Amino acid sequence: MSCNIFGDSNEDMVDILGDVINGSNIDFDLFITPSFERKQCNHDDLKTNRLVIANYDICTSIKNELFPAINDFIKDREDLKIYVLTPHYLLNDFDLPTRFEYGTIDFWVNQFKSDSKSGYLNYSEYENIFKTQKDFLRQKHFLVYLGSFRVYRQKLCQYLLAHYPDKSWISYIDVNKEIKDVNIKEPLDVCKESNPKIPNFGLFLSSYFSIIYDTIFDETYEDGDYQNVKFTDKIYRSIRMFHPFLYLGQYKALDKFKELGFKTFDGILDESYDDFEVPDDRYIAILKQIDFIMNKDKKELFDLVREVEEILYHNYNHIDVFAKKQKENLNKKIMDFLK
Repeated sequence: MSCNIFGDSNEDMVDILGDVINGSNIDFDLFITPSFERKQCNHDDLKTNRLVIANYDICTSIKNELFPAINDFIKDREDLKIYVLTPHYLLNDFDLPTRFEYGTIDFWVNQFKSDSKSGYLNYSEYENIFKTQKDFLRQKHFLVYLGSFRVYRQKLCQYLLAHYPDKSWISYIDVNKEIKDVNIKEPLDVCKESNPKIPNFGLFLSSYFSIIYDTIFDETYEDGDYQNVKFTDKIYRSIRMFHPFLYLGQYKALDKFKELGFKTFDGILDESYDDFEVPDDRYIAILKQIDFIMNKDKKELFDLVREVEEILYHNYNHIDVFAKKQKENLNKKIMDFLK
C-alpha cells in the first residue's frame, strides 16, 4: 500500500509530496482537505497509524479552529502520529503544536514554475515578451486585483477611485453590488476578474506597479490568531509578470518573503509598513506609498522600474529555485516523520 491517499483532489499537493508518496517503504495515510475543521476524515478512513493531513486552502483561525479540531480528532488515539501541512508559516516557534507535527506547504508557488502552463504559454515564455515591451512607457501607474469583497479592499477601491480615478487598472468583482454605502459608478478602468491561472499580460505590460491585496490582511489580528503568513497566487503572478509591487498582506509578510530568498523593493519604497501589526496602521502606511507612486510622472516610474530590474529577474528565476527546495525539504521532513 505505502500511501493511502483520500479526501479532495489537489494535483499540486500530490506533485510536491511525490517523492514520499512514491518512494516511502513505510505505509501511511494522506488526507487532502481544503479545511480540516470543516471537512474532516473519520478514523475508519485510516489504514495506518501514521497520518499526513494536507490542509491546502481554507485555514480560518489556526489557533481557534484548526489546531483544536486536530487535537479533538486525536484525543482518543494515543497511537496516532500526525503531520499537519498548511500554507501558513508560523512566525513563532512557541506556537507550534506539541501533540502533532506541523509544517508549511506553499502549494501556490507550484503553479507558477517555469514549466507550468498559463493559457497557451509556459511561464518561461513570458520573459521574452517582457524583454520586447520593457522599453515603452506605460498607460497606468498601478494594476490592482481586488477580487471579492473585504472591508479593506472596499476602502482601497474607494480611495483609488476618489483620489486617482484615471491612474489604475482595477479588478473588483461586482463593485457596484458589493459597495453598499457609496454610490460608485463602475468606470472603464474597473474590469471584471479573469481566470487567475491565465493572467492578462496586457494589463501588466500597460502598468508599472501592482498593488497586491492578498487573501489575508486583517483577519489574523482581528481573530487573535497565531502570528502567521500565508502567500497565494497573487504575489507569484506579479513576479512572473515582472511587476514590482506594494503588498497588502499580514504583519511581517515581507520579512518572511525575503527569508524565503525573494527580494522586495525597499530600495525605492518605504516598506516599513510591513512592521505595523495593527491592520489600520499598516493600511495607512501603505496609502502613503501609493501616494508616493501616484505623484510621479510616467518617465519617473519608467526609471524606477529600470532601477529594480535586477530584482524582477531574481524573483522570476527564484520561483523555480524555491519550489525545488521546498519539495526536497518537505519530502525529507515527512520521510523522517514516518521513520
